[in-house]
Amino acid sequence: TSRQILNSFDNIAHSFHIEPSKQNIEIAKLNLSKFEDTTFINKAFGEKSGRETLYKNTKNYGNY
Repeated sequence: TSRQILNSFDNIAHSFHIEPSKQNIEIAKLNLSKFEDTTFINKAFGEKSGRETLYKNTKNYGNY
């Protein structure tokens, strides 16, 4: 989705990509490598600070 948006609009000066999965961050870095002004943040948003387990459903791509 990020790549589609960045390819569709030429007025985006900088983009931020927030992803809790380290593996998905690395894939996003490859997929968005042609876009110079990108920031990747390996974090998740939640109601409180701390660490939690990230559960991945391997039968449903992208379902966390």
